[in-house]
Amino acid sequence: MCANGWRIRPHGLKYGSRNSVLRRTFPRWEREAIALAQELQVPLLLMDDPAGREEATRRALRTTGTLGILEQAAIEGLLNLPTVLDQLLTTTTFRAGATLIQGLLDRDAARKADPPTDGR
Repeated sequence: MCANGWRIRPHGLKYGSRNSVLRRTFPRWEREAIALAQELQVPLLLMDDPAGREEATRRALRTTGTLGILEQAAIEGLLNLPTVLDQLLTTTTFRAGATLIQGLLDRDAARKADPPTDGR
């Protein structure tokens, strides 16, 4: 069990053959993530690849990327977004457009300038 109470467990696909279109189009890890998300009817699929996210959305799956997870964590006060983004972009192979990054930083600065009244 993770520190936040989430339980992570391995899970095999029951119906992998129904995703034959994915076999021809996407790398194995993306097609398995999409197929598993469909099978388990997950509320949110973490996927950064634009083509994979488009396919997941086409299959009625709600998606977010790494930056979406980080922004939500910042909203909840779990991390300092500018610091984490700097680390992410300078110490890993993760890449994102400057406009996207600036938008995240602008929203973060606006939240800090006008914090919600519920204590977050």
